[in-house]
Parts: sequence; structure tokens; C-alpha cells
Amino acid sequence: MSNRSNKDRLQQLQKVQLNRMSVQCNSSSLVSFGELRKLGNKPSKDVYIIDVREPTELQETGVIPSSINIPLGELESALKDLNDGQFRDKFGRDKPGKQDLIIFSCLKGGRSTKAQEISQKLGYQKVSNFVGGWTEWAEKIKNKCP
Repeated sequence: MSNRSNKDRLQQLQKVQLNRMSVQCNSSSLVSFGELRKLGNKPSKDVYIIDVREPTELQETGVIPSSINIPLGELESALKDLNDGQFRDKFGRDKPGKQDLIIFSCLKGGRSTKAQEISQKLGYQKVSNFVGGWTEWAEKIKNKCP
């Protein structure tokens, strides 16, 4: 992605409102490290941070706080085919509703972008992407960025 198109996409980013965790963003928004860090530190039943990497990758690198792991290859069937109970049993959380905020992450942003597209096609309306992924997260945590 060129710097210009990345800059244009970043300008589309809406601010995440953390008052009582009422988060508003449009379906094409991006989430910054700072916003994701605040959300991860204050889990909410209406906000889902979904890491679409493979479980072995998470074991090797680590996880973003409050995230759940749904590998990209399982995402569509998890969101489309699993009922609420099956989803909870498999992933440890209630299944997201179509109006809940879902933020996808991966290693560097490629798979999370695909996950964003899949979920939008399934009718999820508040879908965001942390395009920096684990790579950005780990670097900023290491450097103690706010």
C-alpha cells in the first residue's frame, strides 16, 4: 500500500469513544495502537478484538490483551454457522452481534484485512482493522509507547 493511499485510509479513521465503551466507527475504519490498547485494557461485551493468526503463531509471539483467536480459515464458518452456544464453547465468548464492534488483527495486516472483508459480507456493520498487527503491538509495547 502506498504512503498516499495509507494516509487517505487513516484520514477515514473515526475516533473511538470510550465513554461507557460506546464505540462508534464505520465499516471501513482503522484502529490505532493507542485506541486498541485502551480497548484491550477495558474489556466490554460489545467490543471484540479478534486475532486471525494461527494458534501456533500466538504461542510463538504472544497475544493482544482481551483478544480471542479465530484463525482466518475458520472465521467465516464461525460467524456464519455457529450458534451462540457453539461459539461460546469454542472461543470462550458470546458470539458477536451484527452491531457489535469487531476489531481484527493478525501479524502485519494482510489477514486482518481479509477478515474485515469476510465479516462485512456476512452483515457485520462495525468492523475495524488494526493493520499494524502483532508486529506494531510488540514494538510499541517494547518501547513503552502510550
